[in-house]
Amino acid sequence: MAYTVQEAYNRVLEEADKLGSDYFTLPQVLKAFKKETLDFVGARAKEAELNQEVTDDIRPLLVPVSIPFINNPDDNLQKMATLPNNYHTKLSVNVMYTDGLKARKPLVERHGESNTNEISPFKKADRMYPRIQQFANYFNVITGLSSSSTIQPSKLLLVYIKQPTFGRVSTDAVVELSDAVCELLFAMTANALRLNVGEQQAQTNFQVNQTYRQK
Repeated sequence: MAYTVQEAYNRVLEEADKLGSDYFTLPQVLKAFKKETLDFVGARAKEAELNQEVTDDIRPLLVPVSIPFINNPDDNLQKMATLPNNYHTKLSVNVMYTDGLKARKPLVERHGESNTNEISPFKKADRMYPRIQQFANYFNVITGLSSSSTIQPSKLLLVYIKQPTFGRVSTDAVVELSDAVCELLFAMTANALRLNVGEQQAQTNFQVNQTYRQK
C-alpha cells in the first residue's frame, strides 16, 4: 500500500528525530523529498539507459507507448513524433510502418552526427535502418522513403522512464514508487534536511563572525 503525503511526512519526521534534527514543516519536507526522489530516479534512469536494464526500484515508472507520426514541415520526406509530457529518459525507440512491420535496427544519432551520417554510404537511412534524431520535445525520423511510396512510417514505438508524479494533498500517494524505495527516500530526505540546517547555521555563524570582526 502506497504511502500518503501525510504518512510520508510523519515518517520523515521520525527519521529526522533519530538524527537529532529540528522540526520541519510539511512544505520543507515535500520540497526536500521531491529533490531526493528526482536525484534517485535520475541516477537509476542513467544506469538503465546505459545498460538497457530497468531495476525493480524504478519499474513503476516504465512506460511503453506508440506515438503517431506527423510530417516534418521543413522536409516532407521526414517524420516527427512528439515526446510525452512526462518523458524522462529513453530506453528504446523503433519505427513501425503502415504494413505492420518494424525497422530492424534504427540508428539514434547523437548531437552533431547528422551531417556526417548524411554523407556516409554505411549509414544511409532506409526502411530497415532509419535514422532517428532526438530534440528537446520531439523525435525526427529519416527513413529514405519517398513521399509517393505506398509504405510510410506510421508510429514511433517508444519505451521510456517517466517523470514521477508527486502527491499534493495529505491523502494522495506521495509518489508512485514502492514502499521499500520510499523508506529509503525518507531516510535520505531527513539526512538532507539535517545537512541543510547545518549549512544554514554555519553560514549564519560565519556572517556573525565577519560582522564582529569589522567592528
